[in-house]
Amino acid sequence: LMLVKGIKEREKVIAATLDPFLSPHSYGGQAWLMSAPVIAVVMIEKRRALVRLGERGEIFAIQDTFAAIQNARLTAAAHGLSTSVIREFDAQLLQKNLNLPWYVEPIAIFTVGYSDEEKEIPPRLSVAEIVK
Repeated sequence: LMLVKGIKEREKVIAATLDPFLSPHSYGGQAWLMSAPVIAVVMIEKRRALVRLGERGEIFAIQDTFAAIQNARLTAAAHGLSTSVIREFDAQLLQKNLNLPWYVEPIAIFTVGYSDEEKEIPPRLSVAEIVK
C-alpha cells in the first residue's frame, strides 16, 4: 500500500487512469482524484506470490488484495467514511510513473474520505433470490 500525498504524486497517478469504460487514449480519465482526501495505491509483490505458488500465487494474491479492500471499505463505512476503488488504469504506466520495481504491481487505487453527497442505497436482491 502506498499513500499518495503530494500534488505531483497525485498527478502521476491521475495520468495513468482511464475513463470508466477503459476507452483507448482516455488517460487522465479519473481527474476527480485530485480532490480525494486520501488516495492509496494498493499493490501486490509478484516475487513473493510467484515463489509461493507460481502463477496461481499471483492470482491468489490479487484475490486476497480485493478481499482486504472490501474489508477496508466495510470498516470505513462503519465509521461514516466513503470509499472508492478505481481499477480503470494502465498498470504499467502507473508502475513507471511511481518508479516501482518490476515485481511490485498496482492492483487498485483506493480513496477514503467524508462525502458531501448523500448515498442512495440501490435496490438489493433478497437472500431467497441469491441462495439456491
